[in-house]
Amino acid sequence: MYSVALATSSCLRARTRVAVVWVVDGHGLGLFDAADAIALTPGGGRFGSLLGGALAGQLADVANRQTSTARLIDLEVTPVDAAVAGLGHSGPIRVVVAPAAALPERLWPLLLERQPMCLVSALDGDTLGPARLYTADDIDAAGAAIAARFREG
Repeated sequence: MYSVALATSSCLRARTRVAVVWVVDGHGLGLFDAADAIALTPGGGRFGSLLGGALAGQLADVANRQTSTARLIDLEVTPVDAAVAGLGHSGPIRVVVAPAAALPERLWPLLLERQPMCLVSALDGDTLGPARLYTADDIDAAGAAIAARFREG
């Protein structure tokens, strides 16, 4: 995630559009790092890794779509893509695609400092509302269930 935060911070400073993508539901795909993310620019730039590259082609299409809000997108990891990426299975996967500019500004410095944090957003269909960022200092304000998840790591 450090390389994604570094690339995203650089893109934002340069006023380059960049989207950040991470998995929220990959049930049945086997083990994968839930902290993986990838930053995508419209010109094809990729920073980070997501599912060993299994979604590379689909994510390139996603990066070229103009959007100002974060959203959930359902994709499919094909059997061929799963085998190439070393995943246990193929199948459906749900990712968040978020324009970096729509996420809280203080997210990027916290990630660069490798500080634990939690993003919380309301869901309206497949659209995510504004994300609220919490750290260890203010996580209790997010509610008991979120605070408990945060403390689990």
